[in-house]
Amino acid sequence: SAPQPIDRSPEMLEFCSMDTYMGYVTFKNQNEAQSLCQSMVEKRLVACANIHAPHTAIYEWENSVHVESEVSATLKTTKDRLKAVEDFIVQNHSYTTPCLVFWPIEEGTDNFLDWIY
Repeated sequence: SAPQPIDRSPEMLEFCSMDTYMGYVTFKNQNEAQSLCQSMVEKRLVACANIHAPHTAIYEWENSVHVESEVSATLKTTKDRLKAVEDFIVQNHSYTTPCLVFWPIEEGTDNFLDWIY
């Protein structure tokens, strides 16, 4: 049978945009970032993960300032997968307190939002 057309009604687009999220997560190095991001895509926890070039992180931990290299990634996922992404990161990440935050995508191209959803 022929594929069904994508529902682009204003109601569906509003629903998709309210349920799509960007995430930001940091890793100790490129290997950890690639391994965990690839696993999240394979497990369909995220639609996509963009791994960024290493950067310098300056932070306070246990009463001392640290300056270290780390790698971040931008994640695209849906509201119903947020808890599963969080659980995966907490269980598999090398940091005791990994940085993982999400924010809703309020606007975007129809095709992109449909693809994430």
